Order: sequence, then structure tokens, then C-alpha cells
Amino acid sequence: MGSQAPKVQNVQGEINRQNQVRQRNLVLVGLPILAFIAAGEWANLHKPVAELQAHFGSANVTPELFAVVLGLRTVLLLLLVGLGYWGWRLRDNEERLYWPTTLFTLLTGGMLSAIAALALQINLSLDIFLVGLFIYCALFFLQPIIAALFCFGSLAIYLGTAALISPEAAPAFHAGLVINGGIMVTLGFVVCLQNYRSKHAELSALAMLSADNVDLQEAKRAIELTSAIDSLTGVLNRRSLDHDLALLRSRSDHYALAMVDLDYFKLFNDHYGHQAGDRTLKSVATALADAVSRSGDKVYRYGGEEFIVLLPHTPLEGAAVAMERLRAAVERLAIAHEFRPDDRGLVTISAGVAHSLEQGFDAVLDLADQRLYAGKAAGRNRIDSGLDGASDSAADSSS
Repeated sequence: MGSQAPKVQNVQGEINRQNQVRQRNLVLVGLPILAFIAAGEWANLHKPVAELQAHFGSANVTPELFAVVLGLRTVLLLLLVGLGYWGWRLRDNEERLYWPTTLFTLLTGGMLSAIAALALQINLSLDIFLVGLFIYCALFFLQPIIAALFCFGSLAIYLGTAALISPEAAPAFHAGLVINGGIMVTLGFVVCLQNYRSKHAELSALAMLSADNVDLQEAKRAIELTSAIDSLTGVLNRRSLDHDLALLRSRSDHYALAMVDLDYFKLFNDHYGHQAGDRTLKSVATALADAVSRSGDKVYRYGGEEFIVLLPHTPLEGAAVAMERLRAAVERLAIAHEFRPDDRGLVTISAGVAHSLEQGFDAVLDLADQRLYAGKAAGRNRIDSGLDGASDSAADSSS
């Protein structure tokens, strides 16, 4: 259930973003219309009483009442402009868009009711009110509580203002407004709920699909990672080596490569057991991986007790120095090996180092393997790179 909360927040954030887009479009379309209405009302404000009453067809209209009406609509208009600017400032923050968008919509409902009821032509204004209500119900995606405030709050403003303007009208007339307006507002409220719920369900489904795709991608990466790692030692496996060598070759990126082997490891397993042997392989692999100094250098388990160290963009001389550091790191583990035929008494490694520039990409592994066995033949615990004197220092320092 906890994983659903971010999805719901993302859905509400997307609803807020879409509402903000609708709010912006409404401002762009509505401001010219409201400016035209305001210009007409400003002209009406300066008309004589008789002309004003004739224009609206009501003897109840007075300049004072009309001034109140105009003031109310002007205040609502200014609030709408302010909320539009607020929403525009928060356009990059979906979660914070909720309140400016919601208040904008509620005030628009009030503006709509004021325009309808205060037109003083009740039958026509009812049509304007209901048409506008349905337009806004379809335009914005409102949560149920906000939809109720919007729809029934607008109806209350409409009925209250109508009662203020036509206090002498017959009770049946006001009852008709309540019944007809109530029925249509309830239908508009249902439309609003269906609109929001369908959009919420649609976005929830998309969010869940997106989350599932992310989960699938993570699972795929986990499988790829598992297939690329040696399960015993935790370093990269031979499959990863083949992939990386093919990639370097396709790019014509030259590299140094070292083939590493644990000295007298068969004797170690025979005397200490395979579980001790596995622990030693893990320790050696960790020491090798920790001793490589660059992020691009990698350690692979090649098979059995053999490892490969790949050193991209490294000359042969630099690779020989780096492998000497790795050899010393393994020796510092001080893993006892009392049954080896020489007098060292510790687990050590030997390595042969080759470079792709020496005999080409295809010959690197074979050349490193040859130098590994040359180093073993020369006494083990040494790095053989084919350079003069390269295989002597380790043996001398450890004897």
C-alpha cells in the first residue's frame, strides 16, 4: 500500500497541471470577453434611471443597485486575474497548483452566477447560468468536495441574488428557480464527479503502467547484473569479459590485460578443503578488485582459480606496475598455505600481462597466458610482462 501513495500524488499532480493549463486558456479566452462586458456595464452605469430600467426590463433596477452589482463583478474579476497570475507563478510545481486552480474555479463559478443572476433578465440568465455551469463542470477536474462547493455554492449565489433583485416576484417564480436550478446543478455535479473520476482512473492506470515498466526495467537490470557477476567471488564473470573485450575491439580502444592465477591452489584445496578454497577465492577476488585504482579497470573471474584484470588505455609498462600492486595486495592477506612445495607459506598469485598493441586484439589472451606460465616456471609469485627484468623483482622480494 505504501508504494501506492507516490502514484496517487503523481496522479493528483497531473490533474493539477492539466487544470492549470485549462485555467490559463480560460484566462486567455475570458479576459477579452470580460473586458467587453465591463465596458458595456461602465456605459450602463452612466445611463439615466429610466433608460437603465428599460435596458434591463425591470423597474427594480437603480443606479445604486447597479453600482453594487458592478463592484461585485469587478472584485471577482480582479480576484480571478490575481489567481491566474498565482497559478502561472506556480506552473512548475504541480503539487502547489492545487489551491490557486481550485480557488480560481470556485471564483469563476461565483462570477458565472453573478453574471447570470444580475443580468436581471431571469429566464435568459437561468439559461446562461446552466450552460456556463456545464461548461465549467466539463472543463475542470475537481475533487468531490470541491465540486460540491462549486456547483451548489454557485446555485446559492444565483438564487440569493435573484431574490435580492426581484423581491416582489411571485413565490411560484422563485420556487421554479429553486427546482429547475437544483435539478440542473445536481446533474452538473454528477457530470463533474464522473469527469474527475474518469480522469483519475485514467491517470492512475497510466501511473501504475509506468510504475510496472519501471519495475520491469529494474528487474531486467537485476537479471543482467546477476548474469554479469560471478556468484562465488562477486567480481565480473567470463560473460562480462567477452562483452567488454568485444566492445573495446569494436571501438579500436587499446588495452592491457593480465591473466592471474593462484599459486599451488590445487594443493591448497587438497589439504584445506574446498570450502576453505572458496573463501580464499573470495578474499583474493576482493583484494584484486579493491587494489585497482581506476574506475575503468575491472576484475573478472575467468574460471577456477584464474582471474583476468582488464586495464583500458594503459600502456604495458603501466599495467606491469599496476599488477605488481595487486600481487602485493594478495600477499598482504597473509592467507596460510603451509603445503606448497616452496618456502613462502602464504597464498600468492602469478600473472602474465599483455597489450593489444603487441600482437593485435586476437592474441592478447594467449600472450597473457603464455607469460603467466613463464612466470610460474620462473618461480611463481611474480608478474611477467615480457619486459626485461619484469619477472624478477617479486620473486626476489618474497624469497
